[in-house]
Amino acid sequence: YQLWIGQELASLEQYVLEGDIIDFVHTETRPGFTHRGLASTLVKDALDDVRARNLKVRPYCQFVSEYIAEHPDYL
Repeated sequence: YQLWIGQELASLEQYVLEGDIIDFVHTETRPGFTHRGLASTLVKDALDDVRARNLKVRPYCQFVSEYIAEHPDYL
């Protein structure tokens, strides 16, 4: 999962898909893009895609785990 801002990339590219379970391992944004909500947008879009594909999530990534805790509709 990628989010491009001009030439800069925010990504949730470290994940493992096994059957109907996706393990999100790491979310990353470049230092100049912190505190702009980009990681939240990226994770929301990824979780919406996961939901549309009827997959289950194991949020090993701390950011994804915290996002789900703050947005319980993704539980």
